[in-house]
Amino acid sequence: MKPEKEMDKSGEDMEWKPKEVKQPVHLYPDKWQQLCAIYPIVHPFGDARGYLSIEPRDFVILQERCQAMVQNSFLLHGFYQYRHLLLGRQRGERGMNYYLGVPGVLYEKERAAALFYGFEGFESARVPAAEGSFGYYMKRVQI
Repeated sequence: MKPEKEMDKSGEDMEWKPKEVKQPVHLYPDKWQQLCAIYPIVHPFGDARGYLSIEPRDFVILQERCQAMVQNSFLLHGFYQYRHLLLGRQRGERGMNYYLGVPGVLYEKERAAALFYGFEGFESARVPAAEGSFGYYMKRVQI
C-alpha cells in the first residue's frame, strides 16, 4: 500500500519518493580512518601526503568550536571559487595535528586576509611558494 500523497502549501499534490537507503559503512576504531573511508582522498602537493576533500556542509566532523568556521567569509570565498576544501593531518611533537586548507592564490592582499581570519600559513606544490602560486591557506583545527 502506497502512503498518501502530501500536499504542499498551495494544496498541490507533491510526488511521493521513496527514501534513499545508503549502504552500511564499516566502522573503524580511529576517527581519521573512518573519515578516510567516507571522503575522497587527494594529493594536492604532489607528494605522499593524503588530504580529504570536504565542503562546508561537512564541518560536523570538526569539534564544535571549529564548526563556527563554516561562516568564515575567507573560507567561503575560497570554497565557492574552487568548490572544495582540504582536511589533512600531520604528526607533531604532541601527537596528530589536523589542518583545514582553503584553496587560493598566494598574493600579499590575500595572505593578509587569510591571517586576519586565522589562517596561519600557505602551502603549495611549489616549494618555496612564490607570489602567484596556487595552493592552500592552512588553519589548525580539531576533529
